[in-house]
Amino acid sequence: MRRGFPQLALGTTAVLACRLLGQQTQPPSPTIKVDVRQVLVPLVVTDKEGHHLTGLTRADFKAFEDGVEQTITAFSAQSSGLATVDSAAARAEPLPGTIPDTSGPRPARRTYLIVIDTLHTAFPNFVHLREALKKLFREEQAGDSQYGVMAMARSLQIVQNTTQDPAAVLKAIESRDFQKVLQGSQQSQLKNELDRFRQALDEARAACDRRDMDCDPKRRFLPPQANAIAEFDRNLTTAYLRQFRFLIEQLTHTTGRRTVVLISDGFSLSPGKAALEYLAAYFPENRSAALQANERMQDEFEPVVRLAAANNIPIYTIDSRGLYTNEYFDASNRGSTPRMGPAVQTIISDVALSEGDTLAEMANATGGTVYHKSNDLLTGLKRAFADGREYYTLAYVSTNANLDGKFRAIRIEVRDRKAVVNAKRGYWAVGN
Repeated sequence: MRRGFPQLALGTTAVLACRLLGQQTQPPSPTIKVDVRQVLVPLVVTDKEGHHLTGLTRADFKAFEDGVEQTITAFSAQSSGLATVDSAAARAEPLPGTIPDTSGPRPARRTYLIVIDTLHTAFPNFVHLREALKKLFREEQAGDSQYGVMAMARSLQIVQNTTQDPAAVLKAIESRDFQKVLQGSQQSQLKNELDRFRQALDEARAACDRRDMDCDPKRRFLPPQANAIAEFDRNLTTAYLRQFRFLIEQLTHTTGRRTVVLISDGFSLSPGKAALEYLAAYFPENRSAALQANERMQDEFEPVVRLAAANNIPIYTIDSRGLYTNEYFDASNRGSTPRMGPAVQTIISDVALSEGDTLAEMANATGGTVYHKSNDLLTGLKRAFADGREYYTLAYVSTNANLDGKFRAIRIEVRDRKAVVNAKRGYWAVGN
């Protein structure tokens, strides 16, 4: 274990809950009992340029579940941390957690948890990330927000326990211990395995094209190698997603607005996708490998987004690759035989897209935003923080009382048709 930041594994629930998220102090507001069938929908409303639209009222919104309009029973607006509540709706069935403005030191009313993916992110991309984080916390003012920073791979490392002091976060980011965490990126492990596999593919393909006697021996070992890479990838991704779910579980015990900001190069939910597609491209008789490459780890991924959506924890994802081109043309790429060049380029591009799609899917399912294809990571971070301060929350009691476990799609409309609404796309109707 490195000196400096604590490293946590699964099973340390109590430790993480206390050390990272701290003991939450409830503000002096009445306890509200909410009907278990009430659906809460936090949402952010902006114009097409991304500027927040404030001052909207309950009358400006319509809520639909599976296409059926619902009656909004409660409504609140948060603007720069100040809450306003629709009084008529509040008398009927007020939202939980509405906090009056008070003078003096304020308890934390929102939590920003920054999660840095050290499993899938290439070390060079951390340079821009670190600078963006430094700029963010140099500008951040202390108030009623608290911040935590985690590094996540197969295990968790606390970079900064939750604090309301932005200067403390900045100090942790600027520290040598944080540099060591970034240098420990595990992204190169899988990449090295994949590079060796591509070399074996090129050698086998060349031998078979020349009709050398060692064609069959070289080719025979390729499927087991591809499957081994896929299994290695599956194990890494499984541990990673379970750690992520663990973090979301801890956030459910905190109060106020909770926002997760995941910074990552992205990852595929189809383990070994690149290796299996390479195998099928180089040796078409292994076409079944291409089908296997599209099998998704839905059983591990879905619980993460379901838990976040159910507890109104938006996940904002920032693609740390910034503006990227096809990796095939990178100086570090080993290339391929001329015959296979076009196929390799296509696979690299497809895999890169699927890795970004996972980030988008995670954000869309939970009411967050995906920020990608830009080297300006600071803007993505600021957007996540701003959305945590400028948002609305509405509630309705679903007209469909059947708790059948099925997914219910949510659509929110605003009277201003030019407005852009960002909210979770739905929920699963399960009982408590």
